[in-house]
Amino acid sequence: TLLHGLTAKFPEAGMIVTLGERGSVFEENHQTYHQDALVVETVDTTAAGDTYTGYFVAGLMQGKDPKEIMKFATTAAAIAVTRCGAAPSIPSRQEVEAMCDTGMEIRKGW
Repeated sequence: TLLHGLTAKFPEAGMIVTLGERGSVFEENHQTYHQDALVVETVDTTAAGDTYTGYFVAGLMQGKDPKEIMKFATTAAAIAVTRCGAAPSIPSRQEVEAMCDTGMEIRKGW
C-alpha cells in the first residue's frame, strides 16, 4: 500500500493517511493505528482534511497517544463536514470535546 511504501522509504517518519468515510491510518515506529470514521450527515467536505490534520498535529505537539489523537481529529473532521464552507466549518476544541463525550456512531472502514 501507499502508506507502507512511504514508511519503507522514510523509516524515521510517522505517516498519516486520511481515507474519508473509511477513517484514517497512522504508522510510526513499525506500529500501525487505525481509526474508523464517524457516521454524520455530510454537508460539505471542503475542510475535512485540513481540520483532521490541524487537530492531529496539535495532538502530536502535545505529546498525546496516537489513538487518542486520531479519535479527537476524527471527531473534529466529522463536525466540520456537517457544516458549509472551509474556515467557518472548523469546530472549536470545546465543541470537539463535547462531541467526544456523547459517543457518536462509528462507521467501520476496516
